[in-house]
Amino acid sequence: MPQVTGGELVARTLKQAGVTHVFAIHGGHLETIFQGLVAHGISVVDGRDEAASGHAAEGYSRTRRTLGVAMATAGPGITNAITSIANAHLDRTPVLYLTASAGLANVENNMVQAGIDNVALTKSITKWAHQITKANDIPRLLAHAIRVATSGPTGPVVLDFPIEVTFGVVDEDIAPIPASIYVDSAPAPQAHAVEETIRLLTGAKRPVIMAGEGAWQSGTSKELRSFAEATGIPVFAHYQSQGLLPDDHPLYGGSFFKMAGLNEPGNRPDVILALGTRFGVYTLGSTDRLIPADAKVIHAEVDPVEIGRLRRVDVPIIADSKEVLSALNASLARRTAATPDLRAWQKTIQNTRARHSDRANSLLAHRDESAQIHPYQAAKAIVDSLADDAILIGDGAEAHQWVAEAARPQHPDSYFTHGHLACLGFGLGFAVGAQSAYPSRQVLLVTGDGGVGFTIAEFDTMARHGLPIVVVVMNNRVWGATRHFQEIFSPGRYVATELANTRYDEVAAAFGCRGQLVTKISELKPAIQAAFSSGKPTCINVLVEFSAMPPDAELLMSAF
Repeated sequence: MPQVTGGELVARTLKQAGVTHVFAIHGGHLETIFQGLVAHGISVVDGRDEAASGHAAEGYSRTRRTLGVAMATAGPGITNAITSIANAHLDRTPVLYLTASAGLANVENNMVQAGIDNVALTKSITKWAHQITKANDIPRLLAHAIRVATSGPTGPVVLDFPIEVTFGVVDEDIAPIPASIYVDSAPAPQAHAVEETIRLLTGAKRPVIMAGEGAWQSGTSKELRSFAEATGIPVFAHYQSQGLLPDDHPLYGGSFFKMAGLNEPGNRPDVILALGTRFGVYTLGSTDRLIPADAKVIHAEVDPVEIGRLRRVDVPIIADSKEVLSALNASLARRTAATPDLRAWQKTIQNTRARHSDRANSLLAHRDESAQIHPYQAAKAIVDSLADDAILIGDGAEAHQWVAEAARPQHPDSYFTHGHLACLGFGLGFAVGAQSAYPSRQVLLVTGDGGVGFTIAEFDTMARHGLPIVVVVMNNRVWGATRHFQEIFSPGRYVATELANTRYDEVAAAFGCRGQLVTKISELKPAIQAAFSSGKPTCINVLVEFSAMPPDAELLMSAF
């Protein structure tokens, strides 16, 4: 009877699951898995840091809306990966982390990279963490882990392999690869909740839809647009859900934070459909700055734990966002009553959005070519330089807020940023995953000089794998967000918030990428165009002024 290693069984199961890319750094404990991946035609994108490789798996997962896979070897490999696992956990990103550990016989023997319980280490930041102790269990438990990761609410899982499990051999007939791995787990809403939602929304004078991460994750763009256009209800979107409705659509009101502009009596929402939305920092906590205390709230969420977490909910719906919208559209099609005329309300929202845009643009008034580049000025130039189907990634504490202010995504898979972990430094790895997922699309990362430093060796990953990512570093020589925090709470006492004027373009060039320094706004667009034309990974180091806080920063601070 033919025998196979545990590593070969891992590779066969991943192949059956449709996995095409794995992001990792080599470690001897995982060697048989690496060999199996290559044998089965699965691309191995090897990075320079396990956190960055984990972020790459996140980037692949989020841009493709599919399972991402990362590997981390024993000891410092898994401890380095923790930040990515935590980020995937808080953002509900379905990533499978395959980790290694020392032999079971050596757990308490002070052997190299032993003595760490990887399951205990990751249990609080995963949907499921488990150690496989027998090679013949690999196909069954790996398939189970994939189902857990990709079932709603999605999230990361960790499967840990002691070295004797991946190097051990078993008869292949006692470890069959499952024929079917994925399941359709999208729960549908109850009929009475759908009808009550229609009743409240069509009876409202100032209804809005808040499309959260769940609305993006379940791919609701078509259904959301149909429902919004049929009812005339304006839509606001979470940072992570930009593009579900095209930015220039007349019913799109902007990000959640733009709702803060609806603060005049008689101009506040009276009924809100929170679709795939988790109440928290991006809804300004339990304050009423975005969601009025007297508004009727319909909360549709796949995770029952989130219903009513921070505020009263009038209609709870535990269901997948796409299923909710499909049911709402079907109910609406059966109605004979006319939908209310919301043109005045729509105009109010568009006027509010225009005022916000005018305030942002006023930051650039009366500037000339000799002035140091304003970060919003840079962000606008970046957005204007991109192809329609480009993938734009925002990293950094304030850099991502400036680019979010300028971004005008027309598609749901074109703008990405960090979420609840506020994970500075995720961007280089995320961009590696995004470019691996879409080799023919432009991928541009905007980050700060603080953010780029966390995993700066990923420029080497880009160069070795021929990933033509363009990285724009907004270099203001400070940790911007915390420096602004100190200006408010400790004026004149600035501690640990200054950075050197590092030539990040030259650092990238030393890793084999292109590099360019930009000191004038007129140089930025040509630099980006040249970068994409070159077909090579490029770092554009843009010297920007340390200026006023981004428009949304004050709102974010109010949520803490």
